[in-house]
Amino acid sequence: MPGMPYSKEILAAVGKVNFLALPTPIIAFTSLSIAKDLDAFRKQGWRIVAAALIALFCVFFSAVIIAEVCLRIQGFPR
Repeated sequence: MPGMPYSKEILAAVGKVNFLALPTPIIAFTSLSIAKDLDAFRKQGWRIVAAALIALFCVFFSAVIIAEVCLRIQGFPR
């Protein structure tokens, strides 16, 4: 954030990171984990699927809200 100590150095370092590449291995490992135990996952029933979807929905939209707030603080979109 502007005005913080070392913000220029941190922004220079963070600007080199491709953040879109980070979720790819996480999604791949999650898919492999679920595929490995698919029979056990099916035995849990529909409730576990609903709970997983609700959790994923909440985590995703929480991340979107946090990102939106941070971008608005920094002055994006311009």
